[in-house]
Amino acid sequence: MEAVDAIKAMQDGKKVAHKHFTEYEWMCINESNRYEFEDGATCLPSSFWEFRPDDSWQSGWEVFRELGYVDDSFNKIPSKNSVLHPQAF
Repeated sequence: MEAVDAIKAMQDGKKVAHKHFTEYEWMCINESNRYEFEDGATCLPSSFWEFRPDDSWQSGWEVFRELGYVDDSFNKIPSKNSVLHPQAF
């Protein structure tokens, strides 16, 4: 999805991930209207975009999926952007 769609998704309360993020990284908009990351760090939206001026940040976004698994009937395989929990296996 495009950056504008990712921002809209965050405004709708969703977490988003980018192709440059690891599979465990995400961001959302918190109650203070700051971008909040999986590690608890926050920043102003303007600061986030100021340091990411190149075009690669304008696309490559997706809604982050927690505990997303593909069930192949024999094994549970973590999907991209999954958060793994030891008890899941």
